Amino acid sequence: MKKLFETVRQFNSQELEVHHIVPLAEDYDLRLENENLITLCVRHHKMADDGIIPASLLLEIAKENEENGCQASVEIPP
Repeated sequence: MKKLFETVRQFNSQELEVHHIVPLAEDYDLRLENENLITLCVRHHKMADDGIIPASLLLEIAKENEENGCQASVEIPP
């Protein structure tokens, strides 16, 4: 995300938040599903909430992380 959404710091291990890709108000049953959760910095979390970062992209990343057993950050191509 850092390249696509102009993050200044390359790695951020502070100010991290869990984002529900499909909002709780839309589908409460997905609240604890790994494929619906992604860790984002505060800035990217707000961008995701505001729809600047598309939910479809976040779902793709979360699904890939779950399949690979990986929770590491992912490079998003421009």
